[in-house]
Amino acid sequence: MTLPETEIEARFCETSVLIRIHCHKTKGLVEKTMGAIENLHITITNSTKITFASSALHLTVFAQLFRCT
Repeated sequence: MTLPETEIEARFCETSVLIRIHCHKTKGLVEKTMGAIENLHITITNSTKITFASSALHLTVFAQLFRCT
């Protein structure tokens, strides 16, 4: 079985951010991803996680970008 490559898509509209990630399921991946997003000064407002079979993961994150002045 060949695993698909990781796909990451990010869309911005003013200060709103939509991030979609489709990847191989790995233990602790969701927590590490959320931490990395928050380290970019992006506030996560909602997220969904869907597991396909035992090996694939689809993660959607809705967030707000706050600019420092």
